[in-house]
Amino acid sequence: MKAMLPAAIIFALAPICVADDHWSNWSDKTLCRLAQDGTNEQYSLAARERGLTCVPTVEIVIPVAVTPVAVTPTPVTRQESALKQRYIDIEYNKPTINPDQQIVASLDTPTWLVDEYRKVQADLNQVIGGYNRYVMIFWNPEGSVADQKPVFDKLQDLKFSGYEDGYTIEELLRVQGCLTGSDASGEYGSLAADPYAICIQPITSIQYENWDMKQHHNETKYWSTIYNGWAHEYFHRYQRSHPLDQELYKYSPNGNGNVGAPFWWVEGAAALFPNLWFKANYQNFERFKGLAWDQVECCQTDMVKLYEEFCGITSKAPKNHWTGIDWKTWEFGVVDESYETIKGWPLQILVNSYIAYRSSYDALWVEMPEDFYDFGFEGALIKNTGMDLATLYKDFTNHMKTSCVSGPPKGMFIEGKLSSYVSFKLP
Repeated sequence: MKAMLPAAIIFALAPICVADDHWSNWSDKTLCRLAQDGTNEQYSLAARERGLTCVPTVEIVIPVAVTPVAVTPTPVTRQESALKQRYIDIEYNKPTINPDQQIVASLDTPTWLVDEYRKVQADLNQVIGGYNRYVMIFWNPEGSVADQKPVFDKLQDLKFSGYEDGYTIEELLRVQGCLTGSDASGEYGSLAADPYAICIQPITSIQYENWDMKQHHNETKYWSTIYNGWAHEYFHRYQRSHPLDQELYKYSPNGNGNVGAPFWWVEGAAALFPNLWFKANYQNFERFKGLAWDQVECCQTDMVKLYEEFCGITSKAPKNHWTGIDWKTWEFGVVDESYETIKGWPLQILVNSYIAYRSSYDALWVEMPEDFYDFGFEGALIKNTGMDLATLYKDFTNHMKTSCVSGPPKGMFIEGKLSSYVSFKLP
């Protein structure tokens, strides 16, 4: 018999207004002096947002779409699907004001962790929009079975993998995932579809004292990776909203078909987003208040540094720097479409920023996904950027080998709030 989850353990993610009033009591003179000092770009950003003229205005460059290639997108022929309409009816494909989002925690999960995550999710909802049917689960694989009961019960309710006979700690360690999912109807692909996106996160993996890279990064930088990871996984929920009853990933073994998204977009776009979001928004959170960017930046989250590092690798062509790649012969291409064959993980991020540079961040993150269902991935790429996959692969390879030595071009990495250069569809 299914046990009801204690109400105290499920926390509705009510909208939270996150505002940065850190600078509100500072005088214009003080803020200008610090901004002109040049040691902390946050002072400059705060001065510009106040309308002060003591620092130069940042030029926001939105690249003009390139001239389309000769190939034109062809709509994908799909059978009229009642299941597609089911996803639309349950509002799986659009943000809502009060989304069905839940946090489910084991009894031994610290309350402060739940509260901290809730604030991050509220900020993400304001930026991307609040998408329904997203469940974050915190559990402790080193805790007692009794303390994990709320988590086990919820996963049974959602009919997550292995629900039929309940869970043990050992079993959940085998089947946990983020982002993963389930169909609470128990009839995947049926017209009664009841889909949920689920992130199952063991709290042992987010305890600094247990982190295997503690010797390389301080606790502040460590927490920046946690925030980045939470944003990354929620962006996956956003990515999955538009394919509706189709799968997103080109090589997904499940579903009634897929829209053909390559691995480099599925993971690369979801890695680029949190990097830019976190740099623009980290001061919204109490843990990072008043800190300079170099105090929180960690682990390839600074896109300019990442770009310059890989520009040096690809243009100078040293051998075997990443996964045995010979950079003299390296080309970005079809091998990067599959998880099993990708080469040079950071390049999956940089190719997405290159698409934004050649078109716009709206094209990369908003317009292309909206066209996935009707045109498939490559058709959506052509329609919104003027490039087919072959053109993109050739141009990106040439850029990283020859053009990147002068630094990232304007429009590739834009400073400031994401809302200044991308228009996510908010409710």
